[in-house]
Order: sequence, then structure tokens, then C-alpha cells
Amino acid sequence: YLVAQHDYGRATGFYLDLEGSELRDLPIILGVGDGRGWRFPQHRPGFVPNRPYHVRAVISPERAQLFLDGVLAADSPGHWQPAEGALTVNERPEWMPEAGDWLAELGTIVVTLSRGSEQVRRERFPGSPRRSAALQLFQPDDPHSVSFAPRSGDTLTLDLTITFFSYDLHSLAPLVDRYGQCRYADWPGRVRSDDDLK
Repeated sequence: YLVAQHDYGRATGFYLDLEGSELRDLPIILGVGDGRGWRFPQHRPGFVPNRPYHVRAVISPERAQLFLDGVLAADSPGHWQPAEGALTVNERPEWMPEAGDWLAELGTIVVTLSRGSEQVRRERFPGSPRRSAALQLFQPDDPHSVSFAPRSGDTLTLDLTITFFSYDLHSLAPLVDRYGQCRYADWPGRVRSDDDLK
């Protein structure tokens, strides 16, 4: 989930996510619940590595729209029903499989809540920390959450940048050293020798 606040069973709220193991066929999906069911405007642009993309989703009382690099990519008429609970960003749910042939680096995420013509809240989340592919494989997420309470009739605008990159697992191997530690990470107290272990 890039950005989410939803109760799937009650069909309320929204989520913006990526689902798939192959970058060339990866869809970006905007799930929107109206209290009775879900609709899923989505787009499969054929993402390529090492290129930043700007994603915008606008969820209003009349429709949900998904934009990629300023171009409307998907449009779904209908209202939405907000969900209770925290607003989360950059979170991998338990049901999601391990990464495929891609990893993603998120830039700053901005969520804007509007009520009528008035902006009533704006949340800004930091992007993914810059880490090597090997470190992302060990710890792919850097989730954040805040209390957030949209009302029926509100409009949400989600803005973020995302850059994909591919990796070669074989060239990164071995990922773990002889002491069971990630070879690509460093921290105080790291074991570097048998003497350190003793």
C-alpha cells in the first residue's frame, strides 16, 4: 500500500497500491469503497526502471481519478465512504507476496483533505530512505501512520513520486555473512570477526 485508510470487509475507505511481481505488467490500483462494494480504477503503463513517476489520485464525492505524470489514466464515477482508523503510507500487508523483479523508492507523499472549497488538512510523509537493493530486500518498508478523520462528502488528493529499479539477486548474493548478519548493513556492535563474537 502506497497510501491507505480502509476497512475492506465493510467496503469503506480507499487504498492506492501496487500488485504484481513483474515491473513491465505492474498495475497501480486505486481501491475505493462506497459502503456497499469496491471499485478499482487502475492503470498498467509499462513502468520502466530508473525513471521517476508522479502519481496523483483524487477521490471526490462524485468520482475517483488516477493520474500518472499529469495525464488522466483512470476515472471511476461514484461516491466513496470514508473508513475509520489510521491513515498509513508505505506498508506491505501480510497477504502481499515477496518482491518480484522490481523494488520501489518513494518520494515525499502528500495527502490533502478538502471540505467543499476549503483545504482542512495536509499531511506530508517522508519518502523511502535511500538504501541499496540488498537492504530493501531485508527491510522493504518504512511505514508511517497518523490519525485522520475524513467525512462523507470530503475530497482527498494523494500526491507522490515513485522510482522503480530492478535488481539481480545473484549478483547480490550472499546476502548474509558467516555470522548471520546482512552483509550490506552496518551498525555499532556489528560482529566482524570471531574475536568480536567471543
